[in-house]
Amino acid sequence: MQRLVRPFVAGDVVRHGPTGEEWVLACDEERGEVMPCGWPMCIAKAADCVLVTAATNTARAQMLTTWSEKRDSESSRDWRTLTARRQWPNKHISNI
Repeated sequence: MQRLVRPFVAGDVVRHGPTGEEWVLACDEERGEVMPCGWPMCIAKAADCVLVTAATNTARAQMLTTWSEKRDSESSRDWRTLTARRQWPNKHISNI
């Protein structure tokens, strides 16, 4: 498998080489790192991942919206939520 030319985006399904797991990404790749949905939260090197299924623009928007609008007690400390809010500015409720 080849490394993707474009950075990974929210909603992409990737295979993480070291674990062999398939992940759905919560937000766009930044600084060569990706963050999958699910628990526990983790950050992995994008170079360790290969694309399985590319997200559509609509799927990317939906994923970033979902993460940026989280309001549970953990969301203020969840890097995926904070990253999605930064990547999807002015799309979530203000005064968080």
